[in-house]
Amino acid sequence: MSKLVVCIGLFLASSLLASNTLIHLDGKEVSVYFNDGDTFQMFHGAGQKTSARLKGYNALEAYGPVHQWGTWKAEELYQNAEEATREARAGHWTCTTEGTKDKYGRLLANCPDLAKHLISKGLAHAMFVGADDYNQELVDVQQQAIHSKVGMWAKGVPDYILTSVHSSAEKELNGKAYDRFVSVHDGRSSVVNHSNAYSSCEKIAYSPNEHETASSMIYVPFEKRYGLAKAVCLQHAKDLVEQE
Repeated sequence: MSKLVVCIGLFLASSLLASNTLIHLDGKEVSVYFNDGDTFQMFHGAGQKTSARLKGYNALEAYGPVHQWGTWKAEELYQNAEEATREARAGHWTCTTEGTKDKYGRLLANCPDLAKHLISKGLAHAMFVGADDYNQELVDVQQQAIHSKVGMWAKGVPDYILTSVHSSAEKELNGKAYDRFVSVHDGRSSVVNHSNAYSSCEKIAYSPNEHETASSMIYVPFEKRYGLAKAVCLQHAKDLVEQE
């Protein structure tokens, strides 16, 4: 192994460590790395890691400018997502787990102080997937943020936020795709099943209720969100944000 490779590895490791956040998790102080505003990773020995998804809220996607509603530009809402990540990394939060995982194998965790903090600043919105997840306090915090027009609510408020889109071409779905919407009024999540084959960088724009409005979202398959294979619509995203 060359000295250059070793140096690069040490640099990346030290950079990651510098970005770590100390949280209280199940009564213990743990060092975690926030990938974005609503997920973090815990690293163990021998390169092992555990990913966690935080319940009760959702931050906008941080892999690129994919969301849009009201008079927002997609690049501006991408900046909102990046700010949510910075806020999560800067705090010292108290979190708990129950040992359950989501369908992606991520540990589900509750960080109520972080949830309230991000929602109050308009850097995240309330989201409840399960029937038992509903939290009226988070809904009230969100309604106050909407009233104050802070963060993501400064340039428009849709009835629903489209939080994830899936194409029937995704192998693991076997042609049975779905899109997820979250009500801005009460945070409840719902899915719309479909058999549409979306193209990479296609803009998905519709509402689960024809009498209400919803945000739009650019579809990008997971394998084209990062690295050298990044989709064209995500390339130079950092540069676009810095120009704002």
